[in-house]
Amino acid sequence: MLGSFDCGFDVPPRAGIEVVGETGTIVSLDPWHGQAPELRILRPGSDPEDVPAEPANPYALELDDFSRAVRGGAPPRLGREDAVGQARAIEALYRSAAEGERRTLDLRSACARRR
Repeated sequence: MLGSFDCGFDVPPRAGIEVVGETGTIVSLDPWHGQAPELRILRPGSDPEDVPAEPANPYALELDDFSRAVRGGAPPRLGREDAVGQARAIEALYRSAAEGERRTLDLRSACARRR
């Protein structure tokens, strides 16, 4: 598995995500805000396949999920392990920026280490 993240302040604004697999690619131009959540599936030798999805406020959905967990339903979709993993990823980004060195994050243990 390989992940790549890039950003820049001197380029036209854009936000998107591409998931590339052995049989094709899934593209979303609005993966973070949920206002235009259409997905496009691209497969070699086939026409693009658009997969419509209903717009939704991701923060409201997160609150609904947490509320269900508090009321005794299923555990929250994003629990403690996810929160700790995000904190470690942010810490690795800050350390990389401060030290000027590339860092990797072991997704199995969510521990940052030098590459």
